[in-house]
Amino acid sequence: MSSRNGHDSNGRRPPPLQPHVLFMPPVGDDFEGSADADNEAAAVDREMLDYPVFGAHPVEEERLFWYRWIAGHQVSFLLWRAMRDVVCHHSDDDADGPGERELDLLSACLDGYSAMLLYSSTVPRDHYHADIRVRMALQHPAFSGTWAPDYRPVRRLFRGKMPWQDDPSCAALGKAVARNEETHSHIADHLVPDGNSLLQQSVGAPGVSVSREKEDLYDNFFLTMRRPVSHAEFVGQLDSRIADLTADLKHNGLYPNVDGHHHPVVTKSGGAMRPLVTDILHVLDRAARLVSDMRLEEARR
Repeated sequence: MSSRNGHDSNGRRPPPLQPHVLFMPPVGDDFEGSADADNEAAAVDREMLDYPVFGAHPVEEERLFWYRWIAGHQVSFLLWRAMRDVVCHHSDDDADGPGERELDLLSACLDGYSAMLLYSSTVPRDHYHADIRVRMALQHPAFSGTWAPDYRPVRRLFRGKMPWQDDPSCAALGKAVARNEETHSHIADHLVPDGNSLLQQSVGAPGVSVSREKEDLYDNFFLTMRRPVSHAEFVGQLDSRIADLTADLKHNGLYPNVDGHHHPVVTKSGGAMRPLVTDILHVLDRAARLVSDMRLEEARR
């Protein structure tokens, strides 16, 4: 069976591992058109979401891990944007907060982001420092994830600062936030054991502020362009990236074969991260379906 991108989704033929430009709405802008026009935004049917944890095929290290770094971040941007649309519908004065379906979407997207942290971090530590970290430093000496434009609108959610997050109805969301915090901390310690990010290493880093210029640098690095985007196109971009990730994981495994060696990120004592090792595609599939279904439900109201 071949995917919509023409490669073998059963893992027999090597996937192209080609990052694509991501088109995102400007931060704060709504999707182009109306919900009625997005009836074609249904998520695609995905089958056979299992993959090997340890890859058997030798890989081209630089090409594979550069692809994973870009693709994993792009999927995160899409999930953050979907979360933003829920968060921005509920002001601080909204005593009720999000409904059940909205909370399900937030939890699923948070878990999807945790899965993308794991996926992106499968790069061997030595290669991360010799290649990926160097590329980010060339973009800017203090290059930082805090510059991600789509993270800003949901930052308070990640920090548990939304006024409605203390409600008992948000218990599952709270667990997803905790899993993400644990995952983020584990990945940071795994890739940068000394704890010094590029931002922290930069002269005067504590006073560095986020500007539009830095957000543009961040977008450019991750091949992201801002323009009007319909929700159907948005869902289509998420689906196509999940299809590409599926082909990669099925062929190369979560932990690829790099010169005869594997580089596990999570051990048996991986805590909250442990289930993600085998469930990345199931987690992403659930998030994508909720993102699509939420818009379709709006169209039917």
